[in-house]
Amino acid sequence: MQNIILKGESDYQIIIPTHRTQAESYAAEQLQDALFSMTGAKLPVRWASQRLPDRPAILVGRMEDEQEPGLWDRDSYEILPQGRDLVLRGTARRGTIYAVQALLEWLG
Repeated sequence: MQNIILKGESDYQIIIPTHRTQAESYAAEQLQDALFSMTGAKLPVRWASQRLPDRPAILVGRMEDEQEPGLWDRDSYEILPQGRDLVLRGTARRGTIYAVQALLEWLG
C-alpha cells in the first residue's frame, strides 16, 4: 500500500456503501475532515456505485456484497489493507466509527 496522502495530494477516495447506515456516513465525514485538518488534502467521499475503479480507496463500512465481518463483539472493528485499498469496517452501528477513530488515533 502506498502513501495515502503525500504533500497535500492524494489519489485516494473514501468509499461508503450505496445503502449506508447513518454511522457509516458519519464515520466517512469524520475521516474526511480529520485527514483534511492533518494534511490539507480533502479526499472525496463517494458511494460504492460511484467509485472510480482506477483509483485506490479507503473503504468505510460494509459494502453491499460483504457479509458481517464475523467479529465476535457487538462493537468490534477491523482495519486491514486490501491491495491498494484500506478497509475500515465494523459490526453494526458503532463498529465502523471505532475503526475510523482508531486509525486517526494511530495517525496522531
